[in-house]
Amino acid sequence: MTLGSKKIRDRFSPHPGTDVTIPAHEKSREAYIAFAEYLDQLLGPCDPYVAELVMTKLQEASMWTNFAIAQLAPLAQPKIGLPRVTAKPTPPPGKPKG
Repeated sequence: MTLGSKKIRDRFSPHPGTDVTIPAHEKSREAYIAFAEYLDQLLGPCDPYVAELVMTKLQEASMWTNFAIAQLAPLAQPKIGLPRVTAKPTPPPGKPKG
């Protein structure tokens, strides 16, 4: 299964903030901070290792949320084009070509 050029470009190209996505990023960030502070108080007596894992996973969820919000914005148009790779890879030194 391949993703296809459109999906690949969507995943790796910048999505500049818009009037819709910038406020969504800010609201999301505020919600994650509030939840993290709540969990910090709740998990205070908990094993520090487990509490740190909780915060790490919450931070990971926040990053994926921001990625999803960013994808709501249109892709930025690249200022310069990258060359297309059309040549076959060069074999390592010492190996016959072909």
